[in-house]
Amino acid sequence: MNTGQRSMIKAAVGKAIDFLVTSCGKDGCWRDFPAMLNGSDEWVTTYVGAVLARSGDQGRQAARAAWKNFSFRHAFERDAGWGYRPGSPVDGDSTAWGLKFAFNLGLWDKPRTLLARAFLLRHLTPEGGITSFINEDEVRSWRKLTPDDSIQGWLSTHNCVTAAAATLPGFNQILTPFLQSVQLTNGGWKSYWWSDDVYATAFAAEAFRILNTENSREPLRQAVSWVTSRLANNAYIATETFPEGSPFVTALSLKTLVYGIPDESHQSMIRAVTEWLLKNQRDDGSWQASAWLQTPPPAMVSPVYTDRWIKEKGAAWGTITLDEAALFTTATVLDTFLILLKH
Repeated sequence: MNTGQRSMIKAAVGKAIDFLVTSCGKDGCWRDFPAMLNGSDEWVTTYVGAVLARSGDQGRQAARAAWKNFSFRHAFERDAGWGYRPGSPVDGDSTAWGLKFAFNLGLWDKPRTLLARAFLLRHLTPEGGITSFINEDEVRSWRKLTPDDSIQGWLSTHNCVTAAAATLPGFNQILTPFLQSVQLTNGGWKSYWWSDDVYATAFAAEAFRILNTENSREPLRQAVSWVTSRLANNAYIATETFPEGSPFVTALSLKTLVYGIPDESHQSMIRAVTEWLLKNQRDDGSWQASAWLQTPPPAMVSPVYTDRWIKEKGAAWGTITLDEAALFTTATVLDTFLILLKH
């Protein structure tokens, strides 16, 4: 990365922070995915807050203000984590991101965080990964399911949730053996809640980079190999719904490349992908909404026929919902740029 590109990244970071800060609601929460169960505030806030907490002064100040009000949700309940939105069960994924939010603010050992850490540990499965839900009765009540309806899929181990949790102190060494055992032969990791496997892959790569042992090098090498094969000769990754490039998927691919300790031959690819993301930032500081949240039926352990879900929205097989406010996409690109500036 030359001086000129670094300056452009810093300018893009500033614009993205402005966009996210001004998008925060009066109650200190961020909201997105409006078409999925009336949208998310808690889960989206944990994700956006975690990114802003490690950004510049303006972003960090907004993150602190959000945490001050948001962190007390569920603090005095038996399950002291966070969930998708009020009324939904607290879950492992939202709690993992809430902990990342706290960690990035330097609050890892505070009482509220300790409660959430204990709750997340309860999501550890016999396989050695993390599941999203552990309270069957609450899930059935929330989704209006009968005792005869299977919810095995939502109670199973989820690679994308495990990968995010594995970036946390204390969870990294516990969870990376499982991640290594389920890495696909192509080098990626299968996502459960996301329509593209690059989400689970990017955070698994981050987890193995944090682990930083001799055994972590091979999973990282394979992850980089998969991402480079998807990029091919392009500076972006095209998807069915974004044939000219998905900012969300492309940013996660770039994150994988940076965390994957790529060799010198990959530096030109990193520069090209960075340039594409810079060119596609919108005037308001955001990037085009392109994060597809995938919601399999509760019984489905391994999502299938996901290519039909967008076309047949509401079908029994499952649904896929876009981050229409572009908050998740923008936070993801911002996070990748912040990582890039440190390497």
